[in-house]
Amino acid sequence: MASIGQRGKWAEGQVRKWCAARSDASATFDFYRYPDPRAGSLQPVPADFEAVQHGVPYLYEVKEVQTTSPSRRLPQKNFSADKVARMYKRLLAGADCWVIICHMPEREWRLVPLSVFLVRAPSWDISMYPAYSTVGAVMEQLFGKL
Repeated sequence: MASIGQRGKWAEGQVRKWCAARSDASATFDFYRYPDPRAGSLQPVPADFEAVQHGVPYLYEVKEVQTTSPSRRLPQKNFSADKVARMYKRLLAGADCWVIICHMPEREWRLVPLSVFLVRAPSWDISMYPAYSTVGAVMEQLFGKL
């Protein structure tokens, strides 16, 4: 099991690699990985990543969830109300806002709109969203193919 400081880092790293490759391959895509609060940043950030493609701003949070059952849920403790609120503010300002969830150890990815998390619950059932077997598949669902 990953230590608290490393929880979620694998999924974030996979998303970062995909974004870097996309940015290198396309002049119409750029991204920024916000500093991680666990790395000592005291400034609250709106999401894990920000991107712009063809003039459209995107904000996306990456969540890695350890699963022990066939249930596909995101616990409330994994997505704080203040983080949802910061992302929602960007949604109101015109950004496309998404949550990318990777269920471990299966490495099953899902792309879920931020609106699902606006109503607080003990956990959110995300099983109705399509599952993808690779980070590339879920990211192409979000940004399209080159």
